[in-house]
Formats: sequence, C-alpha cells, structure tokens
Amino acid sequence: MRIKRLAKPFVVAAVLATGFLGSIPAHAMVYSDFAFASGTPVSGTTTVDGVGVTLNSFNTYKGPPGYPNGIAVQFDNSRDGIPDSIAQFTFDQAIQAFSISLQRVKEGEWFTFSAALGTPSSVTGDLIEVTPGYYSVPATALDYGNGSLTWTGLAITGLTVAYQCDGTCGALPLPGNANVPQFGLEAVPLPAALPLLAGGIGVLAFTGRRRSK
Repeated sequence: MRIKRLAKPFVVAAVLATGFLGSIPAHAMVYSDFAFASGTPVSGTTTVDGVGVTLNSFNTYKGPPGYPNGIAVQFDNSRDGIPDSIAQFTFDQAIQAFSISLQRVKEGEWFTFSAALGTPSSVTGDLIEVTPGYYSVPATALDYGNGSLTWTGLAITGLTVAYQCDGTCGALPLPGNANVPQFGLEAVPLPAALPLLAGGIGVLAFTGRRRSK
C-alpha cells in the first residue's frame, strides 16, 4: 500500500509532463543581418534565437550602398584555387538548422560551405549547384543572381562560408560585389517544460514522502 502511495506522485508528474510537452510551441528559424558586425574584415558577436554567435572573416567589408548591413566579399584572381573570402561562424551551443542569403552573385563567382553542413535541404532563387558542393548562378542571372540556401537536421557549433572567383568577376583592383545580407539559425531546443517538470516532480515526491510518514 505504501509503495502505491509513493508511486502516485510520479504518475501524476508524468501526466503533467505530457501536457506541458504537448504545449511547447513549434520552433522556427530566426534571422539576423550583420548590423552587429563591423571592420574590414568584418567581425562581431550577437545572439540569435538564444544562441551566442561569433563572426570572424577574411577579405570582407561591410556591404556597399543599398546593402549596408550585409557582408561584401572581395576577390583576387591571383589566388586561383584558394578561397578569396571566408566567413566563419561559431555558436556557443548546437544549432539544428542554418540558412544564408546571397545577393548580386554572377557567373564565375561561387560559394562553398563546411562539409559538416552536408547537402542543403533547400536552394532557392537563381542559385544552382554548378559542381558538387559549389553554388553559383547561371549566365542568365547576369550580375543580379539572388537566392538562399538552407540546411536542416544539423547538430553543429560552427561552420565556414567561402567565396571564390574564377578570374572573370571583373578587373582588379575592384572588389567583387557578391553580398551576404543575412543568415538564420534554429537552436537545438531545450523543452520549456523541463525546468517546470523537474520542480513539479520534486514537489510531488516531497509531498508523497511526507504523507507516507
């Protein structure tokens, strides 16, 4: 009989937990531009969806007029085979989804991403995979190719975006004008009910123990 009385609080807690977990709202991608970052190359820190984000980059500058809160990338056609610009994101906790938008991409410019991201779950706009892992635009996009790439099912705490030009992007020393206006991420969620559930189990267990005495 005593065992039944002790078990009862935990049964109640389990039922409450089911209700709490069922009430957690669906998670969604949260987006940010690069207003938080500055310098040449661009760097900075911010918080997106509760995730601390640190950005470091190489051979970049803040976006040109019309894209002031983006990252503009530069190219150097003397660096064939080597990424011309790199943006590195580091997160203080794991994320489960990531998205990045690209603007003013022309044929001959392409972007590559950390192998840990794998194949994008979504590629939109003018962006195409010109060769495995390399994303650019068709010639018909001229200098105005835009689009976004999204990855889901992740469990990563960092990633790298690399830009490269094959030398046809324009004459040096003018910079390339591909631009990264925003990114989005989705944190691996901690169910909001867990702290409440833990407290509830503690209270019910304590109550049950007192009653048993």
